[in-house]
Amino acid sequence: MQFLFVVLKTMQLKTYLTYAITILLAFSCQEDHATSGSKKEERKPPKKDIVYAKMNPKYNGMWASDLYLDDVKKNKSTRTAQEKGHDSFYWIHDDQLIFYLTSHEGTADNRILMTSETEGEIVVLEDSSSTESKIRFKGEKLIVNGESFTRIGDHFGELESFLVKFLMPSKYEEVDGEIELNKGKVSGAPYSSYHFKFDYIDAGMNMDLVYFKIKGKDKYDQFIYDFENENLKVYAIKCIEKDELDSSFCLVIDKDTLFAEFKPID
Repeated sequence: MQFLFVVLKTMQLKTYLTYAITILLAFSCQEDHATSGSKKEERKPPKKDIVYAKMNPKYNGMWASDLYLDDVKKNKSTRTAQEKGHDSFYWIHDDQLIFYLTSHEGTADNRILMTSETEGEIVVLEDSSSTESKIRFKGEKLIVNGESFTRIGDHFGELESFLVKFLMPSKYEEVDGEIELNKGKVSGAPYSSYHFKFDYIDAGMNMDLVYFKIKGKDKYDQFIYDFENENLKVYAIKCIEKDELDSSFCLVIDKDTLFAEFKPID
């Protein structure tokens, strides 16, 4: 009887050992499978870098928002166009660098990375993985995030001369006078050139302003301008409100006497 009891205990121990070995083998297989899987993932080839296209140099230059140009054309007012907040410009220059400006200020350079001949993205110069905007060139237009821009020159300094030709595309002559205005040039007066102001951030600039350069001097006379139909009227300036701390500084201006009226002749 005691022998039978020993035999049964021995068989029970073998059964426990069998179960234990089976469980250990199962865990071992799972670890091998996981290790094998991770090794397969490590063997995956690295992703290829995006190959960017070279931008056509014909896209270099100064680009103005069509919303801004439409405002200037419709209202014949550079001040109104700025007040509406449409004064957006991009200057694309060497090495596909792009500079964003308004009439008053600009941002740091970013870079254009072209993903095709006509499409690309604007990225932060120090971090090419950080995309600022999507761009594309369509015909004669630059499209940035859906807004269209027109090329107006090679650089920002050409904005003044562009606005003169944009507002006054033909020659103008003085009504009952001898002064002629022709795309920024003046004849028949003690002035050599003129241009329209486009930045009205400071006080005392609540009216549209035009500047006439005095012949032989690096000095300008300032006037208020106003278009009536196609005629350009130029007025002297009177001060309505002076600065309390500095009486020489005017805070609010208005039209004074008419200096000259000009009509298109071409």
